[in-house]
Amino acid sequence: MTPHQRERVFGLLRSAGDVWCCVLDLAAWRRHRQDPPLAGYQELCRVLAVSGPGTFGELDSTCARSVLRRYSDAWFATAKRRKEGEVSARYPRRKRGLVPVRWYHGTFRLDGRVLAIPMARGCPPLAIRLDRDIPYLPGQVRSVTLGTVASYCPSLPWSVGIMLFPWCSLLAR
Repeated sequence: MTPHQRERVFGLLRSAGDVWCCVLDLAAWRRHRQDPPLAGYQELCRVLAVSGPGTFGELDSTCARSVLRRYSDAWFATAKRRKEGEVSARYPRRKRGLVPVRWYHGTFRLDGRVLAIPMARGCPPLAIRLDRDIPYLPGQVRSVTLGTVASYCPSLPWSVGIMLFPWCSLLAR
């Protein structure tokens, strides 16, 4: 992976962290005003659409929606646990700097070892070369998750991990 690609990838993960932080801030404001919580995926997507394009750097709406899906799933899982009587269950309130992002089938292109990821309007797609061949046919890969993993190389503090579904973990080179 070139330094420029690495910078763009970490920019995506930071922008996803910005989406997560914005949702947490919005939830805190609503809680402070004693408004009903905004936790449904569709409601959160409407708020994202109002924010307009380019609000979160090169992050496209598909990635931002994957962050909203994670938040909504975490919120409703906590609500279910609380309803079942688990008092230690807490709603998501911790801000994160780097948040994994996911692209679903049809939103990314996989040609051999090259993964092409769409970016926000006006930005060129990001092409990432994978460190090995995937053990599936390209048509069988239903989603791609981009996140950070502890590095296996001591000179680099972080590596970029790519998770393909059906489950296969790869590193970007």
